[in-house]
Amino acid sequence: MTVLHSDAAVKAEVERYLGFAMTDATAAGRARLSAMAAVLEISVTPTSLISYRSAGRLLIIGPAPSALSALDSLPDGLHCVVLDNEADRGRPASAPAISVAERLLGKATVTVVRAVPRQVQGYLGQFVVTVDDGDQEKNLATLLDPQQTTFDLVLDLGREPCIQAELPPPGYYAPEREPDALERALSEAPEMVGEFQKPKYFDYKPAICVHGARGVTGCTRCLDVCPALAITAIGEEVSVEAHRCHGAGICATVCPTGAITYTYPGRSDTLARIRQCLANFRSADGTPPAVLFFDAESESDEAARMMRDLPEWWLPMKLEQIGSAGMEIWLSCLAWGASQVAVLATAQTPASVVQGLEGQMGYASAILEGMDYPGSSLRLLHGCDEAGPDAELRSTEPALVASPATFGAMDGKREAVLFAIDHLHQHSPAAVESVPLPSRAPFGEVLVDTGLCTLCMSCVAVCPVSALVDGVDQPELKFIEGNCVQCGLCQTACPERAINLAPRFLYQVDRRREARMLYQEPPFYCVECGKPFATRSMIEKMEEQLADHRMFQGDARRRLRMCEDCRVRDMFVVP
Repeated sequence: MTVLHSDAAVKAEVERYLGFAMTDATAAGRARLSAMAAVLEISVTPTSLISYRSAGRLLIIGPAPSALSALDSLPDGLHCVVLDNEADRGRPASAPAISVAERLLGKATVTVVRAVPRQVQGYLGQFVVTVDDGDQEKNLATLLDPQQTTFDLVLDLGREPCIQAELPPPGYYAPEREPDALERALSEAPEMVGEFQKPKYFDYKPAICVHGARGVTGCTRCLDVCPALAITAIGEEVSVEAHRCHGAGICATVCPTGAITYTYPGRSDTLARIRQCLANFRSADGTPPAVLFFDAESESDEAARMMRDLPEWWLPMKLEQIGSAGMEIWLSCLAWGASQVAVLATAQTPASVVQGLEGQMGYASAILEGMDYPGSSLRLLHGCDEAGPDAELRSTEPALVASPATFGAMDGKREAVLFAIDHLHQHSPAAVESVPLPSRAPFGEVLVDTGLCTLCMSCVAVCPVSALVDGVDQPELKFIEGNCVQCGLCQTACPERAINLAPRFLYQVDRRREARMLYQEPPFYCVECGKPFATRSMIEKMEEQLADHRMFQGDARRRLRMCEDCRVRDMFVVP
């Protein structure tokens, strides 16, 4: 907890935290400083650390002249290897696929390998590089030294980077012939020797992940947006490589269940800080506050210019990354009395993060508009215009709700979203039943074509959130809309293609929680023992599909109308 002993100390500490100067010349400015000081008084739960170790083994990939020129700019201390990836150009067909030579560069001898790189994987201290050797693939580090398997750093000067991630792994540099980027890489690489640590930005709970079930693939939202390509599918779960993760946070924002959560800081800590900040400003100034989220990428430039020109009722909330805050954060701000919420994206924000935020903001805005609130209460700002903030950001807007919500900060993502929406709906100008949402929204209903459904319960078997449930002792299919995250597992698993998804938000709490009937049939009874074991539509489907099967011809076809026990017994009856 930060202890502040004077107004000057408060101002200095807040400005040091935010990264830019703030005015205290007006009453509103002083109220904002006081509110921001309250943020610093709430400590955040620490996260674990991820470690790297680098001995300075640098691999430079690219045409030999460019690679050697770059190498000439590096100080002594790095153990360098050049991989000339122009090896195929002008190489006779009879020449070996890999050749190794020693080149004298100044007083140092440099190993130059002529080969075609097949794959570059890893991160600082653990880069595995393979090259083509005819029909085989060989580890380049081991090829040069049997005691080595990895490189520590990679400087990729090729025409196309070997790693095509928006945020490449630590220790990998691909300046792509940009003079400034190359200069930065050459100055930073020598410093990347030793042991390093960074926070672990995420936590993953496979028990509530809806990526897959029983061999069926459902949600891929986190895989689709990760700018570091650090997330991969492992069967029915996903795996996040913590060493490659840059903490962009967009995976946690698009995750519909909260299986991936952001931990630096955690959701409850972020919400607690926002709640306290809003409450302190309202009590000190009375003007409905607005919230601007920004991150470390923009704190020294665009956010500073933005906050300098914005009125004092705009509260700057600093995040580790803007992609780490989603609907549960934005809508909670509005439920706690904010008039507007804006998120500042900059030129440094990866395009995949911007795309993910735009999608989530589209869902949240549609939910607000369904309650007759302005969707523009949520805004994604693409940088700061030189002309300054537009008129909508300069004008005072009333809070969306006259009575701010009293619920506290919570860890559960879905719970936080629903608490915020339910409070906003309680005070909404228009009490509608539901609103349609854009495709891939994490709320909605399941529609069943009863003319196709056989109540096989494949959908129930794969549903990981218990949105689809059976009738226990009766052939019934029921649906709990509040649980559904529109992952699509049920739709993919249905053998009859009887299921469709309909994204929407249902505002009525009781209807969201109830198990409503989608389809039911009378049970079909075994023709031998009378035990109920299926539905008539299922039996008819089986008879249709097995009409030509040799085991179910003539009198044997009657076995399809028997339960599993009677069917086995009938197969061993001697005629």
